Amino acid sequence: MAKTQGSLALDSARAATPSPKKTRVRTRRVVTPLFPEGNPRAVSHTAGSVRRGVARGRGRAVVLTVVCVVVFFGVFGTLLINQSRIMEAQFKTTEMEIRIAQLKQDRAILEEEIMKGLDLGRIRLSAIDRLGMQEAGRNKIISVGAATSDLLILNTDNGSEVRRDESVRLESILGNLEGFFKSLR
Repeated sequence: MAKTQGSLALDSARAATPSPKKTRVRTRRVVTPLFPEGNPRAVSHTAGSVRRGVARGRGRAVVLTVVCVVVFFGVFGTLLINQSRIMEAQFKTTEMEIRIAQLKQDRAILEEEIMKGLDLGRIRLSAIDRLGMQEAGRNKIISVGAATSDLLILNTDNGSEVRRDESVRLESILGNLEGFFKSLR
């Protein structure tokens, strides 16, 4: 059963287990002789080769870093250039849409001014004077020189009498449709 009270430092079971020994770090003193014995060129040759190896490693790291930076900024620059082209195209499109909306508005204003200036009575009079047309009367029959292949539907009601009988109306519609399909042959 676990202890629920007291300090763990005073636990007798823990005090009985010895703590692991720490290994002692040994240091030694290295002394470089002021005047080395032996061949001085051999020592300088090894030191030079070590220095060259370290210099090569540093050079490779510098070159690799420069190449990575150039590639990163090249990709970033390419993305920025493409984004600027896209935004320029969007601005041009927006300008065109605004211009189209203005032209539509101007056209609507011009059409409204034309409709205001339109006088049907003047047009009727000029058609009578210039073209020699005649004004049609109420019960006047006007013959139209239509080709035989065209279908001419005449309104026999003249709008004066409203038909209340649906069967008669349906028969006239069916008669008109029948005449239309016969004329297609």
